[in-house]
Amino acid sequence: MNRLRELRTRLPLDPRVPLTVVAANGRVPRPGLTRWVRHVLAQAGQLAGETSVRCVVVSRSGHFVMLDRPRRAAELIARAASR
Repeated sequence: MNRLRELRTRLPLDPRVPLTVVAANGRVPRPGLTRWVRHVLAQAGQLAGETSVRCVVVSRSGHFVMLDRPRRAAELIARAASR
């Protein structure tokens, strides 16, 4: 999100291009969302004023979603590429 914020100062988001924000909710099952996920979703909500934003929370995953949940990561990429 910080890198995206830096890029947006030079290159604003194109409102015609949808954005998918993916947040990992941790490898250990837990009720509710972690503080980090709530933070990411709040930042994504701020982007919603500029473009269409879809938020996805991937549970049972840590920092490396592609390694922890490869099928889910592939589904998200395929869906984004199909637009």
